[in-house]
Amino acid sequence: MRDLIVKLFVIVYLIFLLPSCAADRCNQTFFGGSTIFNDEIADVNEAAVAFNEDPSTENCNTYRDRVRDYIDELKSFRECVTDQDLASFDTQIEGLEGQFDLLNC
Repeated sequence: MRDLIVKLFVIVYLIFLLPSCAADRCNQTFFGGSTIFNDEIADVNEAAVAFNEDPSTENCNTYRDRVRDYIDELKSFRECVTDQDLASFDTQIEGLEGQFDLLNC
């Protein structure tokens, strides 16, 4: 289970490091002090720590919910990804969703 949590974190942070966007909604950077996904990442981290300390079904479900929220938020920024980075973005989202699907409560 810890390996799954670690893999999810790695994928989350890889996606977090994608380049900046140009559209109005996307006129922020994904790194360098940006706050675009800080709330979602903090929620995922908090839920992961709670689940790691107490691997109950309730904590697992909370962790899954937080990861799903993060994935949904990332997907909402797909329009911000440059054509050059789109294939990589989609691949990383697919990888994150694949790891998410393995987290059974």
